[in-house]
Amino acid sequence: MITDTKSPLISAARKVGEETISKYAAEIDEQYRFPKENFEALHAENLMGLFVPESLGGQPTNYHEYCHIASILGEYCLSTALIWVMHTLQVALLADHAADDYPEVLEDIAKNGKLLGSVTTEFGKGSSLLNVKSPLEFDGDKMFVRRKTPISSYSEQAEYFLLTMRANENAPSSDTRLVLLKRSDKGTIESHGSWRAMGMRGTGSVPTSFDMEVDKSRMLSKPFRTLAMQSMTPVSHLGWAAAWYGAASGAYRRYMKVARKANTQGLNLFQSDLFTHRLAQLRVSLDMTLSMISYLAIRYDDLRESGAPESAYEDATLKILVNNLKVGSSKMMFEVADGLIEMAGMSLGYRQGHDLALERLFRDLRSGALMYNNDQILSANSRLALMENMKVFR
Repeated sequence: MITDTKSPLISAARKVGEETISKYAAEIDEQYRFPKENFEALHAENLMGLFVPESLGGQPTNYHEYCHIASILGEYCLSTALIWVMHTLQVALLADHAADDYPEVLEDIAKNGKLLGSVTTEFGKGSSLLNVKSPLEFDGDKMFVRRKTPISSYSEQAEYFLLTMRANENAPSSDTRLVLLKRSDKGTIESHGSWRAMGMRGTGSVPTSFDMEVDKSRMLSKPFRTLAMQSMTPVSHLGWAAAWYGAASGAYRRYMKVARKANTQGLNLFQSDLFTHRLAQLRVSLDMTLSMISYLAIRYDDLRESGAPESAYEDATLKILVNNLKVGSSKMMFEVADGLIEMAGMSLGYRQGHDLALERLFRDLRSGALMYNNDQILSANSRLALMENMKVFR
């Protein structure tokens, strides 16, 4: 990342990673449990209220600094990093688009470290983000939210949720709205089953059902499409990519220490053309991913800071680029993990328990292509390409 490494937020993230997250990463993976200690430490360093206005106890920031923090957390524990990213992207959305409507929620998040969850998946609709089947129901000022989701990360720990809902029973599935729920609201939030997954074991991503009654003021005033284009898509793709990059680049650095040590002990790996070629190829993937993250973070920071109109976010080339960031980074960072295991071999790379933690990295990064499935994104990109007037060197 290009961000000022002397930033207090960057320093705080590194401190949490070194002093807390590194201690619990293996245990969280082995026990499939939520990284409670890590989020207590992140809250203690004021990192749970990123993007929240300072007047509400938060930490205003930009996307570039956000990505830098995500990459640091990803280096130590990818489950922790992605939970933090999913929480923070929802906070950024609220802070940028509804801070005046829900100041008490943002203040509770910043000052008390409460988690904000996201509910966008739905049974039977595929991975489309902008469409939803479940309708909102109304009775005067009352609004009823009945929603089932096949996967909701950290739903048992979140205090708040942002859910996509169809505007009403007669609205098309594309008329999607975002609704804010509190766990203390009237009704029930139930998690079903347990999370027994290949990787990302700390996220607790389980099916969850909502049957809630709230005031209709809990429906955010802006259409969901606007919120998705201006905040949810760029912040999620930037944060995910940065966390994956942090995980892969951290493993790369750890492996290089092992390789250099082997070199001093007489096993000169760098004399092998195959070794050096593979090593160089991994670095290409890492540097390409970092370049994409940095470029798009700057682009979206410029749009955000200038108060750009909605039309600027609908630019086809920009949408293809941010989609490609997600697809490319998820693919290349997994390939880095796979390549490091190949180079480290059976004893250092494949088995559990080694300090390199490549086996866990491999399992965790495999989830990247499945989160908002890459095939769906590529299909969307092909449609965007039909209407694109491709711009170069903007």
